[in-house]
Amino acid sequence: MSKKLFICILLFSVSLFAAEIKVAVSDNESYAIEEVILEFKKQHRDVKVKVTQTSNKELRSSVNGGASYDFLISDDRDFLESLYKNGMSVTEPLVYAVDELALFSAKEPDYNKGLKLLKDASISKVLMLDVNATIYGNSAIEAMRREKVYEQIKQKISFVDSFSDSLLSDLAENEIAIIQKSLLYMPSLKKFKKDKNWIEICSKLYTPINQNILMLKNGENNKEAKLLYDYILSEDAKQIFKNFGYSTEW
Repeated sequence: MSKKLFICILLFSVSLFAAEIKVAVSDNESYAIEEVILEFKKQHRDVKVKVTQTSNKELRSSVNGGASYDFLISDDRDFLESLYKNGMSVTEPLVYAVDELALFSAKEPDYNKGLKLLKDASISKVLMLDVNATIYGNSAIEAMRREKVYEQIKQKISFVDSFSDSLLSDLAENEIAIIQKSLLYMPSLKKFKKDKNWIEICSKLYTPINQNILMLKNGENNKEAKLLYDYILSEDAKQIFKNFGYSTEW
């Protein structure tokens, strides 16, 4: 057997048994995490990363049903804390970034009123994430209550499981959405401009929207999973999260 052929066979054999990392990521966080993983793979080309994008409800169901992941990424802190307390994880949940809320319209409403704009007769529908699906929904209601607009506009609220670029782009003149600010940093939504199509909702009006990571027992002996876990908590990854509108200071 020639040396060249031997090397080819060896490389093929290594690729067959390349390490794989299994990660479950909440829908609301997947776009930034995808960019982080792309940068990670530039440094670790032989590592395979299998990302399962899921809602928090589905995440709870799959993990409780025995699904095998190395680590979880979610804003559902209560669930991650329960896994840690029940001995199902190697680490406590750690915050890697903090998201914020934004008021969004595909048109250009007068945002001078802030959240009080929702009370205007010109706004007939307010879209927001389902309170049973994610912390974002609860934070939106918390902000509206503090601004004393919730009781007046709650009949206008329409809940959605998640926001997509097409849903936001197609909002009607009389519709407005309370969304995660990080979503607006997706390439397909960068055409919408701050102070014209969207404004930040003051973060002092609601509990911080922490994005959390938790290493499960399954990943304890997976050195590649530990590498990715550490990379998500690294300064390099923080810069990527900043580029997606997240705060990395808390």
